[in-house]
Order: sequence, then structure tokens, then C-alpha cells
Amino acid sequence: MSEKVIKITPYLLERYKEERKDVNNISWWYNRIYGCPILQPQTMIFRVTPEVWLAWWDDHDNSKEVIREYLEEYVILHMHEDKTYFLKNGTFSNKFYFANCHCTRGSIEMCISKINYSALTIDAGGTTEIVLRNYIWPTKGTDTIYSGMPLRTEFRLFYDAEIGKVKYCVPYWQYDVMKGKLCPEDMAVFERNRERLEREYAEYESLAIKTVEEGLVGNKLHEAEDGESAWSADLLLQDGKLWLIDMAAAWRSYFWDKERFYGEI
Repeated sequence: MSEKVIKITPYLLERYKEERKDVNNISWWYNRIYGCPILQPQTMIFRVTPEVWLAWWDDHDNSKEVIREYLEEYVILHMHEDKTYFLKNGTFSNKFYFANCHCTRGSIEMCISKINYSALTIDAGGTTEIVLRNYIWPTKGTDTIYSGMPLRTEFRLFYDAEIGKVKYCVPYWQYDVMKGKLCPEDMAVFERNRERLEREYAEYESLAIKTVEEGLVGNKLHEAEDGESAWSADLLLQDGKLWLIDMAAAWRSYFWDKERFYGEI
């Protein structure tokens, strides 16, 4: 590591430690469902040092050098040459600009820096971790939106970890939601694929619910310090198979409806 060390104050160290405790970090929830039978991409999680964490958002003269040396010493050596990975931090991939969240050895420094910059601007967190996952390749010819993201059927399930039940499931890609959020070019792609997305969601919804309920039996998600048992789980459909691609505390997730989850409040 470079002799030029970024100094971290006690206050900033406490902020770093607090971010490490976030249950939305993949290191927290992934380790508590590890070994479950649901398909998941092979995953490598790297915990960055407080100095590297600070370098993401505090622009010191040697910030880029500190980040580069950390990546070369701890991350890049674990990456295969000429292999594409899905890249994110602990909680955030910025997949709505997809060009930054799939990377190779040569592009990881630029991509993770852009992901973390976006995370910091919207307070998404996750910057104490770097995560590399095997990329789930789409069927050839799959249409894309968001600068290269394959438009595939996804399911967002809201799961009660205490009783092991899915309380409700919704399609991730909903026409009424996307209509006001996509650029004209991407909206044209979405409309061209709308019938397929809705048909596949209806066909696989029951299986998605069964997959989560049976696959997460014996999980340890209830170990969250705040005692929260409500989680979201995202499944991706590819070639007839359902992949668990993300989880989060339910209240942090789009489509969260407390009344729908718990019933009458």
C-alpha cells in the first residue's frame, strides 16, 4: 500500500463502523442465507479499509492512488482475465446506468468509482464493500434499456423472515411506473417487450413465491439488531430458471406497502 496514507478521524471511523452494520450490505444478508438452495450468482465480497472508504468521497491528492493500490492488491488478483463481472458496492449497483455495473479487470477502477459517486450523491450507502458476482448472461438478442441492461422478467417478493412466508409479490417492471421514468428510446423498448414481461410474470409468479418460501427455510435474517423481519427478495428469470439477485430490508425497497404486508394497522 502507498506510503501516502489518508488520515481518518475518530468521528469518520465511527461513521465507517455504522455503515458496516447496515443489514442491507450484501455481506450481512448473503451470509445469513448462505447455502440456501435458491440459485444465486457466485459472489466475492471485499471489505474496504476505512482509508479506502474515505477516499471514495473525500478528494485528497492521493485518493485515486489509495483506491488503485487497494484494488490491485486485494481485488483484481481474484478476477479472471477476459471475464465480465457484475459489479456493485455493498448495497448499490446503479444498474439504471448499466454500463458501470458490469466490468473487467481493466475497467473495475473506473466503474466502482462511478458507482460509489452515485451512491454518495443519493445516500445509498454500501461504500464499505466491493462486490463481484458472476454475470447472468441474457439470451442472445434480448432487448436492453438503461445503457445496456437486458430487459428480463423480475419479481420483487416481500418476505416475512419470522414466519417464513411471502406476504405479497409484484412485478419489478410495471408499465404504469416505468411510463414516467424511461427516456423515449427506452420506453419504446419497454412497450415492445411489455406483453412478454407480463406473460412471464403471470406464468412464474407462483413458482417465485414457492422458491423463496422453500429456499429460505432456516435462514438467519431475523438476526437484524432492530428485530425487523420484513425483507424484499428480487428474483430474475433467465432461461426458465429463477435467480435470487438481491435482498434488502423491506422498508428500503420500492413497492413496500406496510399495510399490505402486516394487514390492518
